[in-house]
Amino acid sequence: MADKISALPDAVLCHILSFLPTRVAVATSVLSKRWNPIWRSVPSLDFDFEEDFILCICLKAASFRFVQSLYAFILLRDLDQPIPRFRLKCTVHCDSINVKAWVTAALRRGVEHFDFWQCEGLPSAVFSCKTLVALKLTELTVKAFSPVDLPSLKILFLNVVHLSGRRQLTELLVGCPNMENLHVKNLYFCSSEIEGDFNNMHKFPNLTHVKFDCLNYRVYWFDVLEVVKRSPKLQYLFIYQSTVDEDWAYPRYVPDCMSLLHLKTCSLYNYRGSWWESVFVEYITQNARILRDMIITCSKAANERKRSEMFRRLSLCTRSSTCALSFKYW
Repeated sequence: MADKISALPDAVLCHILSFLPTRVAVATSVLSKRWNPIWRSVPSLDFDFEEDFILCICLKAASFRFVQSLYAFILLRDLDQPIPRFRLKCTVHCDSINVKAWVTAALRRGVEHFDFWQCEGLPSAVFSCKTLVALKLTELTVKAFSPVDLPSLKILFLNVVHLSGRRQLTELLVGCPNMENLHVKNLYFCSSEIEGDFNNMHKFPNLTHVKFDCLNYRVYWFDVLEVVKRSPKLQYLFIYQSTVDEDWAYPRYVPDCMSLLHLKTCSLYNYRGSWWESVFVEYITQNARILRDMIITCSKAANERKRSEMFRRLSLCTRSSTCALSFKYW
C-alpha cells in the first residue's frame, strides 16, 4: 500500500507535526529517511515535563531526560527556522539558568505565541519582545520586570499568577497597547498594596474581549471599570467575582463601549444577589444600548425562593429591547 502521507509536501507535514508535543514529533524521525529531517522545521516547540515523568519511574531520571531533550531539540533544530510557538510546562524545579537559555533561544527566533507553565526564572526580556502576539502565563510568580513593551501582543492570559501588587498589573497592561483579548484568572498579589496607577493607562483601541475570572484579591470595582472605560470597542465582558466588595458605587460616566454601541455580551458569574451586584447589572443594562445578552449565573446552593427573588429583581432592571436576560445555575 502506498504511503500517501509521506508523499505530502514538507510544509504540510510540518503543519501536522506542529499539533503534537515536540517529543512525539521528534519520534517520527525513525519512521523513514523521508521523515528524519522533518521535525527540525516544525514551527512550534512544545515541552511538557509531566509527559516525560510518566515515562520515567525515577523523578531524577525524568528531570535529567527533560533537560537533555530540551537542549538537544533546540540545538539540533535548523538555525534559520523561526519558532512561532513555544510552550514550556515544568511541574518540578528546573534550574533558572536552563530556563533562561531555552526562553532566550525562542525569543531570538521571533517567537509569537509563548505559553509558560510553573517554571522559575522567567527572563524579563519576555516583557519586551516585539514579536509576541500571545502571552500565556500559568502558575508562576512574576518578579520585578523591566518596562513592559509588547507592541504586537493581542492576547494576554494570566492564570494563577502572583504579582507584587496592583501597580505591577497596571504596568503590564500599559505595555500592551494593541491588546484584543484579556483574560485574568486567579490573580494573587504578594503585598497588601492597594494602589494602581490607572491615571497613566492609555486606551486599548482594539480590546474586544475582557474576562476577569475568579480574582483572588478584594476587587475594587473601579479596577474593572477602568479597563472597560479605556476599551471603546469592548464587545464581551465576563466577571467572576470570588469576593464581595460593598464599596462599589454607581459610576458617574458611561464608557465608550456602551455609548458607542459596541458591548454585546456581559456575563456575571457567582451572582449572590447583593445590593452592589444588582446595581452593577442595572448600570450595564441601562447604559449598554445594544446589549444582546446579560447572563447571570448563581450557585444551585441558593434556595429556590432566593433565586426567584433575585430573578424578579433583575427582571425589573431597565434594559434595551434587544437585551435578553438569562439566569443560569452552576
